Amino acid sequence: MKRNVYTLSSYLDKRASEFDELGQLITASHYRDTARKFVGCLQDVDLKKLNCGIVCEYKEKLLAEGLNKNTVNFYLR
Repeated sequence: MKRNVYTLSSYLDKRASEFDELGQLITASHYRDTARKFVGCLQDVDLKKLNCGIVCEYKEKLLAEGLNKNTVNFYLR
């Protein structure tokens, strides 16, 4: 039996759609921006494989792009 694979970007997109339905368009946009930025820095990841190492790598890539700490924290929230 094949199991469904849920990636970080698919999860964030699902949450963004939920916020769209609630009329919270800015929050939905933030979720989509975060997914786009993550996939742009790293490959999409299965949620079951997401760990501190991947998050730290993502943070380092954001900092290496020259983003300030507030922007990095936005993407990590």
